[in-house]
Amino acid sequence: MYYMKRFFKIFLLFFTLAPLISHARVKNISEKHSLHLYQMMKDIHEILVNHGITYWVDFGTLLGTVRHKGQIPWDDDLDISLFDEKRFTSLKPIFEEYGYEFIQWHFGYKMFPKDPVFYYECIKFPFLDIFIAEKRKDGKIYYKYMNRYNRKMGWAGLKREKKEFFINENELFPIKKYTFGRIKVHGPNKPRIMLKCFFGEIWNKFAYKYNHMNGKKNTIKVKLTPELRKPAQPTGPLKNRVKK
Repeated sequence: MYYMKRFFKIFLLFFTLAPLISHARVKNISEKHSLHLYQMMKDIHEILVNHGITYWVDFGTLLGTVRHKGQIPWDDDLDISLFDEKRFTSLKPIFEEYGYEFIQWHFGYKMFPKDPVFYYECIKFPFLDIFIAEKRKDGKIYYKYMNRYNRKMGWAGLKREKKEFFINENELFPIKKYTFGRIKVHGPNKPRIMLKCFFGEIWNKFAYKYNHMNGKKNTIKVKLTPELRKPAQPTGPLKNRVKK
């Protein structure tokens, strides 16, 4: 009986502390990492706008834009979507001029600085994921490569049609400007509908702390507090690198 009581106390202690231990494992990104992400977002936004390419922040970056007004403190990358794949790839020399390169990826492209801040498991950091979308006659906007990406990564929340993933046109257009730290970014017309689709009903009440460096095994669900809603810091000073 004594050992049973002792075992129960140890189990109760572990059950109480486990979320705190997991929470501690998923660390916020460093100030240096944060600064590079904001600078990258600023540069890519200005390059795309200068060349008339429609884009919008998406997925984790959309969540950060709406919920945190900037980069999610523990999110270590950026996510955007765009339509014109050929025009985007034709800007490769322009991106290289500003120190960026990109490669094809499961869902579209992955962009990172030529001189990365650091490597983690052969991935250069910081990086920006670019999802390719296409508008069709049925009035829906489809993620071009998302069907195969979903099988790999498990985007279960996305709306489907014939195993393809889409958003409705009125959810995206007209594109709006949003505050992202100290800069402005482009985002969808009805972001809350999209966020509910991507992350579920609880997207603005609870957070799943996860990033690529900690891995999915260390993902922890936490209730959002005013402190956790603050964006990653610092958001500056940022350089005006892109010429108009």
